[in-house]
Amino acid sequence: MLGCRALTAVEIDAVAAELEHRDKALFILGCRTGFRISELLSLQLKDVKQGERMKEQITVTKQNMKGKTHSRTIYVQMEARIALDDYINGNQHVHEQAYLFCSRKNWNKPMSRVQAYRILKAAFNLCGMQGKLATHSMRKTFAWMIWEGSLNNLAVTSSAMGHKNVNSTMSYIDINREVVTTLLKALEQ
Repeated sequence: MLGCRALTAVEIDAVAAELEHRDKALFILGCRTGFRISELLSLQLKDVKQGERMKEQITVTKQNMKGKTHSRTIYVQMEARIALDDYINGNQHVHEQAYLFCSRKNWNKPMSRVQAYRILKAAFNLCGMQGKLATHSMRKTFAWMIWEGSLNNLAVTSSAMGHKNVNSTMSYIDINREVVTTLLKALEQ
């Protein structure tokens, strides 16, 4: 789903407002950590909460990562920790060994990737959003957040995404001709 587009801050807020606690926590966590949907759905309560506090960093083990060669640890921004805390405190079915984003039909299984897609697609539609949008839009949003926040540092963005090769990261950063033209005009002056 690399063709998916990133979301703006306004769009993130609009989509989050359309989602319930579990789905909102999944969406915000995805946008703020850049984990793939399968990686998010592999998380258990013990992965995000220690005692009464939300962890500041989340690790997805290599067994649950694409390629299964290395784990990935990422800092969890406060917005995501608050969304997780709101969801966990309001859900009696979440326990330490349970999947964090469990299926509503079977509390011992994670939500399916297809169901996550349906939930997000419905929220995108309710917000009247256009363009190619899917669960991978969360990861692309994270990539853009890091890219812009690092002042377009490809190495930092690649590291945050967990990519071994910067060429993979480049596929997330759609630098269009207008950006290049604006830069060239600025350099002229």
